[in-house]
Amino acid sequence: RSVSGPLVQPVTASEPKERRPSTHAIRIEPDLGIRAQVAADFAWEGLRDHEVVILVTGGAVRDAVLRVLRTRSLDLDELKMRGALLSVDTTELIALLTDHEPADWSTFRTAVHDILEGAARDSARAHVRVYSEIASVLADMGRLSVAKEVEAIFADLAAAFDCRWLCGYARSG
Repeated sequence: RSVSGPLVQPVTASEPKERRPSTHAIRIEPDLGIRAQVAADFAWEGLRDHEVVILVTGGAVRDAVLRVLRTRSLDLDELKMRGALLSVDTTELIALLTDHEPADWSTFRTAVHDILEGAARDSARAHVRVYSEIASVLADMGRLSVAKEVEAIFADLAAAFDCRWLCGYARSG
């Protein structure tokens, strides 16, 4: 069963975007189930508040987050079609950093910028909210300096787009 009503209705173009403070936070949670619940809660809050939600995850994490969201009777296909929910695979963005030595920071930043800009432009929703595990994957690969730079880029972009950004980590270290 799908939820209808305000949750899946876009904000109309005539409604001005109110400026909200941007945030960039990190959450370390080794348990996949709990991490998926945290990410789903973060996404749910955004959808409830008429924000575009972008999930930058891969494989098991993406599947777990979407499974939790489905338990809330959301029509994920409809939300994706309306541009309210986007899913970006971590491997595509990580390849921009790991396929070149040194990392291609300009291309990476432009790619993430373009995703945010497209989401903000193509949606009638007011704000953007991002859950990402790119830095966690890079840290797990032993690319700690690259993960640190990714976090700095994300913080800059969160401020530039007035969005809320949560980076999930599978472990600390």
